[in-house]
Amino acid sequence: MFSQIIFPGALPSILVGLRYSLGLMWLTLIVAETIATTSGIGQMAMNAREFMQTDVVVLAILIYALLGKLADTSVHFLERRILQWHPGFKCSSLLLWVAAQSVGHRPGRIEPRAIKRRPKPYPLLTKPRHEAREDIKKQKHPKKIK
Repeated sequence: MFSQIIFPGALPSILVGLRYSLGLMWLTLIVAETIATTSGIGQMAMNAREFMQTDVVVLAILIYALLGKLADTSVHFLERRILQWHPGFKCSSLLLWVAAQSVGHRPGRIEPRAIKRRPKPYPLLTKPRHEAREDIKKQKHPKKIK
């Protein structure tokens, strides 16, 4: 039961947590290397900052960015590979996801043919709350039957 139902159902959340934790890991690593180390990319950047070597500082930033992007892309590839059965990972276009969000669909149920225009709201719902209350008060209510 665990390997057939529970673990596959939890895999999307596990992999999202892995991507999130990788981002926090890189942030922590950069801060730690910058503050308290005697070697590494952060120390190289700090030495370059002290001697006004902006090209080395920019290089260190680019190295961190590339390593972070490589880690995120590798986990994203792993998600696509492992979660081929999941309907939320079948759509590969970010544009379709954004379009579906603007229409109001849930992100796990995106299909290209499911994107439609929003229906126009009811006119009563478009008024501000205080105007709607006044309209309701002005309406004549039927007399109570005794």
